[in-house]
Order: sequence, then structure tokens, then C-alpha cells
Amino acid sequence: MDNWFMSIPLIDDLLNDFSLTCLGTLRKNKKEIPQEFTQTRGRQGHETYFGFKNNATLVSYVPKRGKVVLVVSSMHHDAKIDEQTGEDKKPEIITDYNTLKCGVDVVDQMTGIYSVSRRTQRWPLCIFFGLLNIGGLNAYIIHNAMVPSDDSPRRDFIKSLAICLIKPHLHERISIRNIPQHIKSRIRNIVPELEPTISDQPAPSGRKVRCGLCNWKKDRKTKVFCGKCNIPICGEHMKHICINCFA
Repeated sequence: MDNWFMSIPLIDDLLNDFSLTCLGTLRKNKKEIPQEFTQTRGRQGHETYFGFKNNATLVSYVPKRGKVVLVVSSMHHDAKIDEQTGEDKKPEIITDYNTLKCGVDVVDQMTGIYSVSRRTQRWPLCIFFGLLNIGGLNAYIIHNAMVPSDDSPRRDFIKSLAICLIKPHLHERISIRNIPQHIKSRIRNIVPELEPTISDQPAPSGRKVRCGLCNWKKDRKTKVFCGKCNIPICGEHMKHICINCFA
């Protein structure tokens, strides 16, 4: 994992409850980290601190002066240095993470290109945004595995996925009487299949009546009525949906 997910309590829970080991980078603001592991003053380049706690190992590595990298693992339990790194003297924990981190980096890159995240001070929304980003990426991967002949860009797939997710809500919104007409018009532009057919019916009294969708200032008269809800509709609104057809 990368530092967006990783924490010391998560390592303990995964190991104790599911017998799962994990390896990942850690942010410096975690309260479980000793202060000596986050400081860079007085530390030389390629210097490493090791910390051991139950079944977890914490590494503080200085790749260059003024910078520190924190990695925690429940897979490693020693202070072994990878000799193949030469003068860099990287711990084996970091070299293992560098070998396996390609999946994490690709996920971060792909979710960052098409992200629904917005600035907010509500932490549940942050989790919700992250779930949507990763869920959209997983859906795209499954779709490509199930339909290998589909070579449409990821942008088109995400757009189709978003419309499928909001379609039930659009059905509900367009049936509300007090929703403004311009919002209903935008809904019909997004989902054209919501528009029902309008049949011509003569006015019950045989005379023209005012359109039920126009502003009263226009005072438009018509003899055409909606075939479903029997509301008078002028020529302009013949191409649009009646507000009561989904009620």
C-alpha cells in the first residue's frame, strides 16, 4: 500500500483478524511514529533507523540529506540491508516495496486522471470520493476483461458508468412537479429515453386553452393535449416532456 491507506493500527488488524501481512509507506504525521524517525537534522544520507514492534518493523531511511522515507512492514522482522544497492545502502524492506509498488503507482495515476474528488472538510466525503475513484477503475478493468473487443476510451466508459448510476435519481427528479423546467430540460438532454410520446387529442370543449407548460405571460393557446396526463401543450413544448407524465 501507499501512505494514503497505510497505518499502524491497520497492520495490527489485518494480521490479527485475517492473518494478512502488508508492506507500505507511512506518512510522517502518524502519532505512532517516534519523533526520532521523522527528524532529518543531524542525519547523513543513506542512513537507516529500524524500529521493531510485535510483528511489525518500521524503517526510516534518508535517501539524501533533508529527506526521510518511512516504510512499515509486517512481512520483515530484521534489519537487513540489500547489498545489491551498493552505496545507497537501502534496507531490504524498501527494495521489496520498490519492486511491488508498480500496481499502487498505476492506480494512483489512473484515478488521478479522472477523479471525482473535491475539496471538503467532511472526512466521510473523502472516503466516498476514494471509493468512487477506485470502483470506477475496477469496473473499467472488469469491463475490458469481459469485453476484450471493446476498444472505447476510458473517458467514454466512465461517462456511461456515471449516467447508469444517476439514471434512477433522474427518473425520480423529473417526476417532481416543482422542479424548474430548465432542470427538467437538462435531464432530458442527459437521458433522452426519459421523454414519453405525446399524442394529439382534441380539446374537450373544442376550443383553444392556455398551454400548461408555458409562462402565463406568453398566454399561448392550443388545442393539443398530452395523451397521458391530458395537459394542454403548445407547439413549442410538443418536443418536450410533460411535467406530469412520470407522476
